Amino acid sequence: MIDPISLAAIAIGFLPRALPYLTKLGSAMGDSLTKEAGDKFGPEAWETAKSIWSKIGGKLMEKPAAKDAVSDVISNPEDKDNIASLRKEIRKVLEEDPSLAAELQKIVENRVKADITLQNVMNSVVQGVEIEGGPAVVDLTIKAGDVTNSRLTGVSIKKFP
Repeated sequence: MIDPISLAAIAIGFLPRALPYLTKLGSAMGDSLTKEAGDKFGPEAWETAKSIWSKIGGKLMEKPAAKDAVSDVISNPEDKDNIASLRKEIRKVLEEDPSLAAELQKIVENRVKADITLQNVMNSVVQGVEIEGGPAVVDLTIKAGDVTNSRLTGVSIKKFP
């Protein structure tokens, strides 16, 4: 079984940018945003984020500290402190409820998400990333900015169905 710390880290990989959409699901506005979110995040990532939120969102919103962490991430999803706070609150919820952790594990165990950001890379060689295994879905995002006198080569994904 994946431990709650690792599960929280995996969950936080899907949630921050999706939370403004996820917290409005079920409302009239949320229904119209679902297509926009699917287009923005990709259908697989969006479906995974929705599945994760459907399992842990209610528990998080019952706890004042966790609800504050969700609000903070919605207001600034790039802030590492906000993300760390939400990850901690997710971990607490999963530690309190092992059956919930097991359910969340089923959702995330067949996903690989690689989000690579390269900034201010100078006079370097970045040889990419290699992913090997059997998960059914791979979400891969590579962002490169300010790459000067450098070489960025390939991504290799092997043995995926």
